[in-house]
Amino acid sequence: MTTADRPIGEPGITELAERRIAYIAMHGPYQQFPQAMERLLAWIESAKAVIVSPPGGTYADDPSTTPEAQLHWEAWTPVTPATPEQPANPDGIGVRTLPGGRYAHVFHRGPYDGVGAAYGLLFTWLAQQEIQPAGPPMEVYLSDPTETPEPELITEVQVPLA
Repeated sequence: MTTADRPIGEPGITELAERRIAYIAMHGPYQQFPQAMERLLAWIESAKAVIVSPPGGTYADDPSTTPEAQLHWEAWTPVTPATPEQPANPDGIGVRTLPGGRYAHVFHRGPYDGVGAAYGLLFTWLAQQEIQPAGPPMEVYLSDPTETPEPELITEVQVPLA
């Protein structure tokens, strides 16, 4: 199976355009993602912002080396470029632009708890290519978990490159 131009599980490099995102800054277990996204979607609706593509998350800490309570991450969703940027409010919700540029990426098919294998593939491949990441990894959730069986979920892991 392939997604876009890359087979599932095969790392590569892609050019991504900048993306305006509405986000919620979080800390604690990644299992809070559904609740964080629920809060973010409620804010997006109240702000009358328009979602333009699938949601994602940015993960600043490695859960294998950072205690769950100390993990820093964001849940986000791309919104129209006309949505004004704004710093995070007291609830941690804001709007900013993710820079465009070169990103290493790999697609994972299956349950979210198996995405770690995709990280292993991607970071091993980056090391073999002698390429250094320029920022924290992100995940884009290309399938709706309320409509897609777990074995068929597609997640894209992206890492910005210098």
